[in-house]
Amino acid sequence: MSIFELYKARREGKFTLKHYIEAWAISTRAFAIPWPTLYVLFGAALAGARDWWTALAASAVVGLVLLAGHFRNNYRDVELGIDKYVDSPEEAGKLISNIKPYTAAAWLVPLRITSVRFQKVNEYLSLALSAVVYILFLNPLANPYTLPIYLLGVFFAETYTDVWKKKRLGEIAAFMGHGYLSTLFGYLTQAVDLRALLVGIAPGLISGLTYSVDQYMDLRSDFVYRVRSLAEAWFVSELPLSLFVALAYMSFIAFTHIFVTAGIYPRGVLLVVATLPVLLYYLPAIEYRRDFGIQRIAMIFVGLIPLLMFLGALVH
Repeated sequence: MSIFELYKARREGKFTLKHYIEAWAISTRAFAIPWPTLYVLFGAALAGARDWWTALAASAVVGLVLLAGHFRNNYRDVELGIDKYVDSPEEAGKLISNIKPYTAAAWLVPLRITSVRFQKVNEYLSLALSAVVYILFLNPLANPYTLPIYLLGVFFAETYTDVWKKKRLGEIAAFMGHGYLSTLFGYLTQAVDLRALLVGIAPGLISGLTYSVDQYMDLRSDFVYRVRSLAEAWFVSELPLSLFVALAYMSFIAFTHIFVTAGIYPRGVLLVVATLPVLLYYLPAIEYRRDFGIQRIAMIFVGLIPLLMFLGALVH
């Protein structure tokens, strides 16, 4: 069901339980769930993965915190004036954040498809469930090192819209929340040593760059008036988005090579280079078939790269 069908059902007073479920699914921005949760498993694998049940529980905790951040972003954009209430999809296309090829969540509250209360209830529920899973399965009394990382993750998820996005520092929040802290959290569930402070840097780098790619598509609507990001300089330069994606990807690959050479990552992590032919295949589509190309590139950045890094970390 599309965002337009949900809007029509709401306007016609035919909004049923089925529509609420679909609106909830869109609100979650579920496409991004593999992004930090696989980095948790990557961190656990780097630390030796002595206890996979704990690693999986940690992954679930991070996924729930991510959902809380998504629900909050859905309504805080409107409350902060980054987006505004509109009366039609046509007006939304001109005045609020663009629909992305992988999510239309930004339009739910502005079009009044869901209320702010609906988003808040789901935010608080996700946070509560993350705390329950954390306490029951990660036992912070036995391993207190994970507690500050959990709290920092919640902090970045809950302050992204209010602080980091507002101050044009969204890349920092993505670096920390999606990449660095997730990997560190997974690592600390299995081992505690100084290496833990380094393992999340490469995932953090690609996460921050992924955020810039995502924000690039909003710059035409957000430019000057609302949100700026690292991608703004690229936007002003008028160089193609496909080149931006390619440079972001190659920067990450180079950094990963450095970490493998330095012995921070095992050689198996270079399995991530297998994403290169896939990326090259879809890269041209960004310029002539934008939505399709961006959707495929997003799947590589938030799904395939974390998965291959995790699988590669299992090979020592």
